[in-house]
Amino acid sequence: MNQLFSEIPGASKWSHVEEIHRGWSSDKKYYIQITDGRDLLLRMADKVHYDKKKREFEAVKKLNHVENLFMSRPLEFGLCHEGQSVYSLLTWIEGKDAEEIIPMLAAAQQYRLGVQAGEALKKMHEIHAEQDRVPWAEHYNAKINRYITNYKSCGIFLKGADQAISFIEQNRHLLENRPQTFQHGDYHVGYMIILAVKYLKKPYVFRVSSANLTFVVTLLVTRFFFNFY
Repeated sequence: MNQLFSEIPGASKWSHVEEIHRGWSSDKKYYIQITDGRDLLLRMADKVHYDKKKREFEAVKKLNHVENLFMSRPLEFGLCHEGQSVYSLLTWIEGKDAEEIIPMLAAAQQYRLGVQAGEALKKMHEIHAEQDRVPWAEHYNAKINRYITNYKSCGIFLKGADQAISFIEQNRHLLENRPQTFQHGDYHVGYMIILAVKYLKKPYVFRVSSANLTFVVTLLVTRFFFNFY
């Protein structure tokens, strides 16, 4: 067994390990086959990202109780490779990248998938954020400030940008005292897959990937994990 994986519980029963060269994340991603016939998704990162990866894993666990949400389910989290790497182990769901499949579908089928994606997102939004979260106005205003600063310094100016920024500035007060919920953070077809028919009662359904949901959901919701709150 490769020394990278030997410290991961159950790794001795892995019959096949294949690296996945997809997704925006810098994580190493692997498709795992086990001798009992199950398939898994393994994500690995440098140990310096331990706290961030731990938060992501715990956030995905919050979705574990949600019924009829097609996603890679979290199994194990920890350190491996003599403490040099942090890993997340999840269930694998077979499917095709939504970006590749959707253009081949009829408009009515695309619309149905959009509705299903919205239903999945609504389920995520029903999960409340922890009480100790930074207030939404503080969190999102900081993000707005960063985006506006980056835009003004990039040297590329877009028609209508001044009006858009003015609208934002005039309505920042609407961010005050808002409830916070679980969020994907980057919800689009690049992080979604169309599930294999064997998982479904209907021929097409979105799953968001874990990682960017690449934790499905993949969440290969990938970037397989999301930005969570």
